[in-house]
Amino acid sequence: MKPSDLLKSAERQLPSGRGRPLDADLRRAASTAYYALFHRLAHCCAHVVVGSQGGVVGRSAWRRAYRALDHGMARRMCSHPRIRDFPEEIRDIAERFVDLQDVRLSADYDPYGTLFKSDVEDFIASARDALGAFENVSRRNQRAFAAHLLFRPRG
Repeated sequence: MKPSDLLKSAERQLPSGRGRPLDADLRRAASTAYYALFHRLAHCCAHVVVGSQGGVVGRSAWRRAYRALDHGMARRMCSHPRIRDFPEEIRDIAERFVDLQDVRLSADYDPYGTLFKSDVEDFIASARDALGAFENVSRRNQRAFAAHLLFRPRG
C-alpha cells in the first residue's frame, strides 16, 4: 500500500470547483489521509523488524511485522511522554498522527460530525507534510521511532 497513492485517492474524493461535496466523500477523504500516514509508519516498522521482503518466509514475516502496528498502541506511544526524547521532526509526525487519527475516528464513526472541504484539504496537506518530513528523518531515528511504536515501555 503506497501512502502517496492513498493521498491521491483522498484528493480524488474531493471534487474540483464549487459546490458542497458529498458528506461521504469528505469522510472517506479524511479517513484516507490518516491511513496514508498509518501505512507509512507500518512500512517503517516492518522494515526495521524484518528488513527484506525476499522469499516466502521473508514476505510472511514482513507482513506480520507490518500488521503489528496497532492503531491504539501507536496513538498511545505518539502521546507518551518519552516522545519528547525524539527529534522535533518525529515529535511533529507523532502529533500529526494523533490529530489525523482523531479526524479519522470522527469521520468514520461520528454520525453527527461535520466536515468541510477546506478542512479535509488541510488534513490531506498535513498528511503529505508528515510523510515528506518522515522521509527526511535519519534511518537511525526512524528505527528508534518504530521500536517506540511497536514495543510498550516497561519499568
